[in-house]
Amino acid sequence: MKTVFARMSEADRAIFTSRHRRALERACAEIKWGDHQVRIQWSIPTLLGRYYVIALAGRERRSAERRSHDERRYPFARTRNFLFLGLLSTIAVFLIVFVTAMFFIGYHQLFQS
Repeated sequence: MKTVFARMSEADRAIFTSRHRRALERACAEIKWGDHQVRIQWSIPTLLGRYYVIALAGRERRSAERRSHDERRYPFARTRNFLFLGLLSTIAVFLIVFVTAMFFIGYHQLFQS
């Protein structure tokens, strides 16, 4: 909570009474960001900096109305997600094939000598 107020200007912080701060702290404490049954996180170094990928899975808690609203609001999100997963899958398959080929080439050369 301190980081939220630290990002505000002094004038914006001044409008919050202690009662407002307590209410905001209670509301934020009820949000469970990390409550997923599966959480896989990768940090990927690139030439342009470090990027992260997080895969979360768990029970759907959004209402049908909320899901429908999100689908209308972000119509391309699903397409981008599938394209991204397809790219990751392609890279993974390439790496597996490449490592396997290098292993068998090395294994074959070991028995030839």
